[in-house]
Amino acid sequence: MRPLWVIICLLPFMGFLLPHMIQGARAQSFNEALALALANNPTLAAADSQYQAVRQRQITAFSASLPQVTGYVRSTTMESETRCEALSTSDTGLCQSLDRVEIDPRNRAEGWGVNATLDLFTSGKNFNDFRKARSDIRAQELSLRATEQMILLNAATVYLNVLRDEAVLGLRQKNIDVLQRRYEAVRDQFDVGIVTRTDMAQSESRLKLAESNFIRQQATLEAARANYKEVIGQLPNQLETPKTLPSLPTRIDDALQLARQQSPTLLSVQENARGTEYTTYSVIGSALPKISLFGNYSVTDDPTFRQRGEEEEVTRYGIEMTMPLFTGGRSLAAINASRHVANQTTMQVHAASNQVEREVKVTWHDFHAAGGQIESSRKQITAAEIALNGVIQERELGIRSILDVLDAEEELLDARVALIQAEHARIVAAYRLLSVIGGLTRNQLELPATP
Repeated sequence: MRPLWVIICLLPFMGFLLPHMIQGARAQSFNEALALALANNPTLAAADSQYQAVRQRQITAFSASLPQVTGYVRSTTMESETRCEALSTSDTGLCQSLDRVEIDPRNRAEGWGVNATLDLFTSGKNFNDFRKARSDIRAQELSLRATEQMILLNAATVYLNVLRDEAVLGLRQKNIDVLQRRYEAVRDQFDVGIVTRTDMAQSESRLKLAESNFIRQQATLEAARANYKEVIGQLPNQLETPKTLPSLPTRIDDALQLARQQSPTLLSVQENARGTEYTTYSVIGSALPKISLFGNYSVTDDPTFRQRGEEEEVTRYGIEMTMPLFTGGRSLAAINASRHVANQTTMQVHAASNQVEREVKVTWHDFHAAGGQIESSRKQITAAEIALNGVIQERELGIRSILDVLDAEEELLDARVALIQAEHARIVAAYRLLSVIGGLTRNQLELPATP
C-alpha cells in the first residue's frame, strides 16, 4: 500500500513537472538555439548596457548649449578683535577712549542668489561636441550589432559542430560493428584453417584502431557539447539539422557591395573617424572667441545694513566675450594631437575596408568550395560502395585478401566522414558570409523573441 500512497501524494507535483519534462525531451531547432544564445549571453547584455550609457552623452553635450542656472545660499561670519598697546604713558588716555567703544566681536551676514549663463557663440565647440556624441552613439550601436552577429555566428558554429560530431560518432560506431563481425568471421575461418594468422591479426588491428578512433571522437563530441553549453546556455538535446540555408547574394560583387553598406565592423570604424573630425573642430573652437550672456540676482542681509534698516538687493546682467590669448602652447598641442588622431582613424577605415573585402572573398570561395566537396564526396561514396562490394566478391573467389577488404571499408568510411565534414563546412561558411556582409541579425533570421 505504501507505493500507492506515494503516487497519490506526488500527483499534484506531477502536473507541474510533466510539462517541463516533456519540454526538456523536445527536439531543439536551430533558430531556438540561436535565440537562446542571445537571451543568455552576458557579453551581449554588457554591450547593451554600454550602449545605453553612451546614449546619455548626447544629453550631456546638448545641455552645454542651454542656459546654466545655479542657486546659492551664503552665510558669512566675521570675528573682529581690537587690541591697544600704549606706546608711552602719554598714549594711555587714547587707549582708554578706544576701549570704551562697544564693538560686537561676532558679525554674521546671510544672503542668497541665482546665477545664470548662456553661451551665445562658442566658435562651433558646443555644436561639434554634440555631433561627436551623436557619432559615438551610432558607433556604439554598430558595435552592439557586431557583438550580436558574433554571438549568433558562435551559436550557429557550436550547434553545427555538435551535429557533425554526433554524425561522425555514429559512423565510427557502425564501423566498429562491421569490423567486429569481420573479425569474428576471420577468426572462425582461422579456426578451420581457411585463413592465416596474419589475416586474423590484420582484422584485429583494424578493429582496435576503430575503437581508438571511436574513443577519440567521443572526447571531441564532449568538447563540442561543452562549447554548446557555454554559448547557448544549456546542454544540447536532440538537435535538428537546418533544412535550408540563409539567403545569400548570387554574385561576389553583390556580396562586396552589401558588406560595404551593412558591415557593422566597417561602419563602426567609419563613425569613429567621423567622430574624431568633430573632436578636432571642437578643439579648434575652444581656442577661438566665445560670447556669453550672464545674469545674477542676490540678496544680502548684513548686520551693518540692518542697523540702518536696509537690505542689499543686487541684480546684474550683461554680455561678455572671452578668448584664450596665451596658454603656453596647450591649445596648439591639443589641435595637433586631434589632427593626428583623425588621420589615424582615417587609416583604420582603409584597413577595415580591406579586411572586410578579404573576409568576403575568403568566405565566398569557402562556401562554394564546400558545395563542390559535397558533390565529390557523394560520388566518392557511391564509388567506394561499388568497390567494397566488388572486393568482397573477389575475396570470396580468392582473388583478394582480407587486407583489401579492410582497406575498402576504411575508404568508404573516410568518404562518408568527408561528406559530413563538407556539409558542415558549407553551412558554417554560409552563416559566416552572412555575418561578413552584415546580415546575421535577429531580424534577418526571424528568430523568436523569447525561446
